[in-house]
Amino acid sequence: MRSAVLALMLAGLSIAPASAQGPPYGPEDVIPEAEKRQLSAMLDVVRGAERVEALPVKTEDMALVGHVVEEPMPVDPVTGRALGKLIARYDWTRWSAMGCMFQPAVAFRFRRGNDSTMVEVCFECGEMALSGMAGRFGDKKLLDSGERKAFLRAAKKAFPDRFADLKE
Repeated sequence: MRSAVLALMLAGLSIAPASAQGPPYGPEDVIPEAEKRQLSAMLDVVRGAERVEALPVKTEDMALVGHVVEEPMPVDPVTGRALGKLIARYDWTRWSAMGCMFQPAVAFRFRRGNDSTMVEVCFECGEMALSGMAGRFGDKKLLDSGERKAFLRAAKKAFPDRFADLKE
C-alpha cells in the first residue's frame, strides 16, 4: 500500500517527457502553409519596422493572464533595429521546455505603416511569444541569456522604475 501511494505521488510530480511537450518541427513534419505565410508576414514587419515601441503588460491581483496596456514608450532606433534583428534571425521552430507560467512583463511592438507585430517577453522564465501567431510558431520560445539581456536592457530604458531590480 505504501509503495502504491508513493508511486502515485511521484507520478503526479513528474515532468512530462520532452516528446510529450511537442518537439520542434523536424524534416518529416509538415508545417501548414498558412502558418508559414503568417510568420513570414510578421517577420517582414519586424525587418522593415519604421518604429518600435515598448508596452507594459499588467497582471491584476489573482489574475493568471496579463494584458498589454496601451501606454507605448518609444524605443530608440538603434535598440529597435537590434531587437528586430534578434527576432528576425530567431529559429521559430524551436520550442521551450520551461514549466513555468508564461507571464510577460513587457511587449515590443514593431510598426511598419499600418501593420504591426508584437512580441511579448517574460523575464521570469526567459521566454518570448509572437502575439497573435497561430500554431507552433506562436508557442512561447526560450531565449538564451544574450537574447534575454537585450530585451531586458530595452525594457529598462523604456520603463526604468519598473525593471530596475531585475538582473541582467
